[in-house]
Amino acid sequence: MTGAETDMDAPWAKNMGVAAFEEFDIDDLLAKLTPEEIEELANETDPDNSLLPPADRCKNQTTKSDTGPLNREALLKWLEDKALSEADWEEAKPYTKIKRGKAYVPKDSDTNIDDISENSGELKTDFDDILNKATEEELVDLAAALGFHAMLNQDQYNASVLEKPVHGGFKGIAKATLPAVSEPVAPNNTDVDKSIERLTSNDASLTELNLNNIKNISAQKFERLFSAVESNTHLVTLAVASTGITDRVAKFLASAIQANRSLRVVVADSNYIRRDMVLELVSSAVSGNSLVELSLENQKPILLGVKAEQEIAKIIEGSETIEKLGIQFETLNARIRVQDKLQSNYDKRRKQRADI
Repeated sequence: MTGAETDMDAPWAKNMGVAAFEEFDIDDLLAKLTPEEIEELANETDPDNSLLPPADRCKNQTTKSDTGPLNREALLKWLEDKALSEADWEEAKPYTKIKRGKAYVPKDSDTNIDDISENSGELKTDFDDILNKATEEELVDLAAALGFHAMLNQDQYNASVLEKPVHGGFKGIAKATLPAVSEPVAPNNTDVDKSIERLTSNDASLTELNLNNIKNISAQKFERLFSAVESNTHLVTLAVASTGITDRVAKFLASAIQANRSLRVVVADSNYIRRDMVLELVSSAVSGNSLVELSLENQKPILLGVKAEQEIAKIIEGSETIEKLGIQFETLNARIRVQDKLQSNYDKRRKQRADI
């Protein structure tokens, strides 16, 4: 709508049928109204302006005077008195208690409980009396034995498995169990230098060497140690688990395993031997034809890969002496092949002992 256009010229005015009032002047019409008529017109008019709050769109129409500050007790008393003084609303239809439909009549039942059990197909066993006389702790123990884990907490289940007394009943509170305090492992006090001297001199009394958990063995000492193992003829068991062996040191260990003819068990768990070196150690153990057990679990690179596991399985299938192999396989095919071959070697050795 332009500035020159009036409300009467607007399309809505013509649609509403007000075009006939265009000749009237609004100001003249308002001047002819009395104050009462103007007041009534103002009360019925609501400015179409959403920006104005509702309190500002219409004038205050309250005629009563202010009663003062709020008195909650007096207001509640007035509401209560007014509610008691007013008559109840008349009901359209007075309430009458009428029963509709067919009333339920319970059937007379003189049937014995034993008859109900027989008719319903339930079988009475010799254990009914035992279960009825059992205590709650005994029932909890039975639930643990039957595998009903949801009916008891972890402490009750563990106590039942370990054949200990079960406490708490079926409402036993599940709470955290304090971890068992285990004594620290005693340090390995084996003298590495002295052990190397005994291996070099081929000491017949040194058949088992345990260097597990010794962290301060240098690569040079390992090289001297494994070089002495190569020519030793009495050492049967060599344990170097958790000693920080890397691929560089493991290369000397592989040479010692391949050259030595008296070694039967080699344990090198929890070290830093990678995949290629693991393959070389397994190959040396097989080509040496003397090793019975080789353990290389928990190395820093945990996964060997499918290709490496298949190569290890192929190497083990060519062995006639290996009976235990400590390597974690991820692929099922390699695990089954290695397991079958180890079992075959074990059975063959057992038959040889039986023949002797």
